[in-house]
Amino acid sequence: MRRMKETKLFGKLLPANIDIQGILKKVRKKYDLPEIELGDDPMESYIGHDLDYESIYREIEEGVQKIEWPMPESFKALYLAHKTGKITLSKAAEDASEELQNEIKILMQGYIQILIPTFTRIDAMIEQTTNYAFTYLITGETPEVDESWFGEVQTREMFGETMIIAQASSASDVKAISDQFRAEHRRVFGEQPKITKGRLNAADHLRMKYEGKSISDIADNYILRHPTEFPKDPRSKKYRTAKKKKEQSIKKSMQRLEEVFRSKIGDKK
Repeated sequence: MRRMKETKLFGKLLPANIDIQGILKKVRKKYDLPEIELGDDPMESYIGHDLDYESIYREIEEGVQKIEWPMPESFKALYLAHKTGKITLSKAAEDASEELQNEIKILMQGYIQILIPTFTRIDAMIEQTTNYAFTYLITGETPEVDESWFGEVQTREMFGETMIIAQASSASDVKAISDQFRAEHRRVFGEQPKITKGRLNAADHLRMKYEGKSISDIADNYILRHPTEFPKDPRSKKYRTAKKKKEQSIKKSMQRLEEVFRSKIGDKK
């Protein structure tokens, strides 16, 4: 899979983020750390420093977790509910009836399930930001950020169904996301049969079958719409033979279309 140039660009510029600068400045001051420049030897810069790397990392982690990540207030409420496992209603909803409050909570739980891939990505970004900031502080290096920062393809179970979810942002490499989505769809669902024009012609017949119509009634409907294809006298042997032949043709076309349809809806019966 090709690498996105965006991962390098954002990796190089991440330490310049005003929040990250503030965290690193605070840590440098607390632990009396030098600022590592490009080309500097980190080991030589830290001579005489007895570093507690674990404490430094935790200090950065706490700072990153306190960053006010830009997100709508309604989204923050859902994210907090996801993190704590507890749904907190707004002040406006607190005055509602108990029945309405329960309905609101059920609705919020549904939204949380849908947004879990996004919440997971946010958690990963916070952890990765901590790692990148720590690496930059100690080595002066700027690692590439993860591709999931800009978009991601995930497979999840939602409402009892397997769903593949693609997320993309303004900074995403659209082709890379599309390629990932196609590959994941093929991995999960296999090669999907195409709905050809010929197969689609049998859709009306298949619907009639599902509605309980007999194959004879379906064939009669076809004859009504295509009278020139059949002898005029319905009592003649030629007519009965032509109708029987059409019934067999309709059966086969419905069977092929039904296989495609069941594959599309994930029914393996």
